[in-house]
Amino acid sequence: MKYYNNGLRYDTDTAHLIFEWSNDLPYSDFNHCSWDLYVTPKGAYFQIDNHDRLEVLTEEEAYVHLEDVQAPSEVMEKHFSHIIEDA
Repeated sequence: MKYYNNGLRYDTDTAHLIFEWSNDLPYSDFNHCSWDLYVTPKGAYFQIDNHDRLEVLTEEEAYVHLEDVQAPSEVMEKHFSHIIEDA
């Protein structure tokens, strides 16, 4: 699906899906929430929520979204190893 923002096209068919998140409530539940995080071939990050709304993110915002939902370490390391440091 294609989304447009500020003259830029964000295409889920050509972007790489990084992670899918859901609060695990049934889709029919009013409190259901989910989003998919993508990165375009040019390195732009964006998220599509369960209402098909586009949110354009910086790399740092994308990282924080994944950190907030405790995405698996494999996902974090694969896509953000260049900004992760040892404690």
